[in-house]
Amino acid sequence: MEQYVWLSESERPKHDRRDSPFGYAVLDVDTSLIEFRQYNPSKKIVEVSVETTNLSLGEVIKRFKFVLEEIEKRDDKESLIILPEIHGEASFITSFVNDALKDYTDLNIEELRINTETKILTVSGKVITPPLLTPEQVYEDVEKELSDISKKLAAELQIEVVADTLKRIFRKIRDGELIEKMPPRTTTRLESLLEVVIEELTDVDKPKMFEENLKNLIKRVKE
Repeated sequence: MEQYVWLSESERPKHDRRDSPFGYAVLDVDTSLIEFRQYNPSKKIVEVSVETTNLSLGEVIKRFKFVLEEIEKRDDKESLIILPEIHGEASFITSFVNDALKDYTDLNIEELRINTETKILTVSGKVITPPLLTPEQVYEDVEKELSDISKKLAAELQIEVVADTLKRIFRKIRDGELIEKMPPRTTTRLESLLEVVIEELTDVDKPKMFEENLKNLIKRVKE
């Protein structure tokens, strides 16, 4: 019988070989003496035990792979029955270790024995206040994107909207302080914004069915 034991603080595993615990007793009827004769079975048991305390899942798997790759090089690997085991505190899902062991199809590896205790992690932190933008900063950022918005409308909706038209709409909203003065209800906000859009689009060439679609949209907002 063999045993690999890898403690969490150790850099390498400890490898021990033990005499076979199997055997049989022989009784001498003349002397009444009993003799134990050791028996070495055709299959050998190899225990591989890894301590998980303060180790990550990746490190535990790495240690198992180190031992198993060493066993794979042995000439007697076909006669070995490998018993993997983990113990200690674990801060990860232990079943993932067993999944990694399945990669070694040339070895006879039994199901992973899990003798771990769940480690409870507590996280202390502080609330970080997100940076606040003033309405003027928001307006400046959006105005820089108006040219790109115009191009996207043309590409996605097949509607040609001149960037200057968007700027007029945007400045009307900004100068009128609609966003700051709007009541909290969403429908009222949208209705006010749409009225500004309609006003600015009066003298602009509109695509077919634009007015009808816009009326339907306003109707849905009011509902």
